[in-house]
Amino acid sequence: MTTQQTVQITQNNLVEIYELRRELAQKKKRVEDLESYVKTLLIGKTPVEMGRFDASLLTRTMHHPAWKQTVIEAMGREYAESVWRNSKTSIHSTVVIEEHGTLPLWNAVMGDFESNG
Repeated sequence: MTTQQTVQITQNNLVEIYELRRELAQKKKRVEDLESYVKTLLIGKTPVEMGRFDASLLTRTMHHPAWKQTVIEAMGREYAESVWRNSKTSIHSTVVIEEHGTLPLWNAVMGDFESNG
């Protein structure tokens, strides 16, 4: 006679999922706050401290009236171009963080650059 074992989802599994989700939410909020702060500083042209990491803004300018071809067909190219020129442009910026080589390598490279500068 064989006994059949029942597989269960353990409370430990559920607790771990719950706690990891909570940690991720907290960390995501912290990342968003830090990125917003750094983005504000970068927009204000604040210099980045020399070191292992660098930060910059990746800026995408979007001006895409999706209705343009329809307006050209209905109202003419000149009218469509006029509306396009007078419509608001959307600009989206993303903080980009780039890691450089390890600190000794980075110091050696910068030392060479500064001496050749």
